[in-house]
Amino acid sequence: MLRIRLCAPVIGVGGSDRCICGAWGPAVQYGYHWFSTCAKCSYSTVRHNAVVTTLRQMYKKVGWQVIEGECADWVKRRPDLRPFDLLVRPDSCSQWIGYDVGVADATRMRLVPSGAQHFKKGQAAALYAHKKQGYFNMIQRRYGLKPGKSVEYRPVVFEVSGGFGNKVTTMLAEIEAAAQAKGVGVGSEDWTWSAQDFSSWYLQVISMDINKLTALAVLNGQRAAATAVVAAAAAGVQ
Repeated sequence: MLRIRLCAPVIGVGGSDRCICGAWGPAVQYGYHWFSTCAKCSYSTVRHNAVVTTLRQMYKKVGWQVIEGECADWVKRRPDLRPFDLLVRPDSCSQWIGYDVGVADATRMRLVPSGAQHFKKGQAAALYAHKKQGYFNMIQRRYGLKPGKSVEYRPVVFEVSGGFGNKVTTMLAEIEAAAQAKGVGVGSEDWTWSAQDFSSWYLQVISMDINKLTALAVLNGQRAAATAVVAAAAAGVQ
């Protein structure tokens, strides 16, 4: 995890600079190929689902109504479309809030805006949130939501480093206010010196989930590449 954050060559490549998907070069050597771009070794879906699960637990903790967006048929004529990962509301009289969760990869340099050499802080998350908002706007224009299923759409995006964008900050401020109003906090078994309130503790959990699964994706990719090298060598001997 430390080497990933420092963008230093990762340990354990096993003498191979080529991924089993065929990619090669610095992206493999430094590990960031496996953050989200590799179709065979990336944990991007697992990482996304882990974040959604923790957010769901967080809202249930403060007593909000929670449903999974994947389980709801919201879009006219297109029951296959799932624009929300998580739907929550404070009570039955409130409008549903539909969160579309993402984890942006700031190492994907081809996504850097024209004329820029690198992402600014939070820029990758902001661009991903903008892309998600544009997709939802297209769904509304083309199909629309079903009658009686009004939802306030909110894209919230974290980054592969465990960081987060402005929309996540707004979400956490809202949930912290709800927790304080209801006197909900984390138990003594969960409290840490750097997370002394409800939202800070959950933010640490989410950040650790993201970092852990990003690092595991790199390890998984390295092991697969090393195994492929050994198998190729054995085949050559035979």
